[in-house]
Amino acid sequence: MSDEAVVLPEFATVLSHVDDAIEEGLASESLRRYLDRMGFEVDPYDPLTREVDRGRELSDAAARELRLESTERLERDAFRRSAINAD
Repeated sequence: MSDEAVVLPEFATVLSHVDDAIEEGLASESLRRYLDRMGFEVDPYDPLTREVDRGRELSDAAARELRLESTERLERDAFRRSAINAD
């Protein structure tokens, strides 16, 4: 194994992390530790949920609009990044 190898957890562990992410977000210490081990910086993370306050339930139309807005934001963020040079 090299320093660059990524060791993936068992599927049950992944499901546990997903549940933690859904239910607790970054308040989950086990999720934060996992993300830290994987090399993610969690402190600068700024979730969209703070900007979205559309009540407890979304209509189909509101959910579609939110997906489109999120897609546009992702495109803007992706194009703001510097280009990656190919080998």
